[in-house]
Amino acid sequence: MHAVDRERPGGVRPTFDTPKKQHGHGRVHQPAPTPHFLMQISWAHDLCTRTFAFVARSLHHNARTYARHRMPKWPSPFQQESFVCVHARAIEHHRVTHSHSHHTATTTNVHTPTMAATASSPLLILLPLFLLLASAAGEKQTHIKLYWHDVVSGANPTAVPVARAAVTNTSKTAFGVVIVIDDPLTDGPDLKSGKPIGRAQGTYISAGKDELSLMMNMNFVFQSGKFNGSTVAIMGRNAVFTAVREMSIVGGTGVFRMARGYAQARTYSSDLKTGDATVEYNLYISH
Repeated sequence: MHAVDRERPGGVRPTFDTPKKQHGHGRVHQPAPTPHFLMQISWAHDLCTRTFAFVARSLHHNARTYARHRMPKWPSPFQQESFVCVHARAIEHHRVTHSHSHHTATTTNVHTPTMAATASSPLLILLPLFLLLASAAGEKQTHIKLYWHDVVSGANPTAVPVARAAVTNTSKTAFGVVIVIDDPLTDGPDLKSGKPIGRAQGTYISAGKDELSLMMNMNFVFQSGKFNGSTVAIMGRNAVFTAVREMSIVGGTGVFRMARGYAQARTYSSDLKTGDATVEYNLYISH
């Protein structure tokens, strides 16, 4: 079939329109794609797969480099293999497996690609994962060690009870008492000689009837150094007589905006007569 080329008077140019067969009820039958068209689709799919694989390998390499040179040295889950490394290898394995099966199917069978096959492409499925990996690769891991001083005695206490239940006075764990705190935070265990870092502001509640365990809800407010003006929100159960207590870091502001992680508390010293205590806190923060 030919058509007149209006740009070249008298010229005739070939067209690639395939005659359409008219069926009943006005339906038009579209011809099946040619093998050449299917080869082009296969080539484009392979190019996209190789591109995504290159990105996965780059993320894998960068994550390992970051973990080797930038990760802090502490015994925590952050030293385990990162989320980025694990999923980057999973993506690479999926690419190799899918690429092999795809080429085998292309050489043995030639079928018309359907919309369902296109929608199930792993490239579309893995796109959200790549976005997540890109954001995770830019996260920072911060470790902060400080000392929390809970002063309940003397003329200037930093922890004061504001409410109690009817059974609090007869309870061996002071069950039901609510205490508001504005405790000082220092870089050393001695309150007088340690350098002030900030304040721990919030509340804790005696929430155990048979065991002295506190429900902690406090913000560590940094008032000096490179974290000045930033906060970290801590919430969780604090079993006072356990050697190491772990609580959740559920948020933050400033440098620690959108923070998450955990805090480990260890009692440094306590006075059973006055009730005063000094606790070492190690914060492991992702932000």
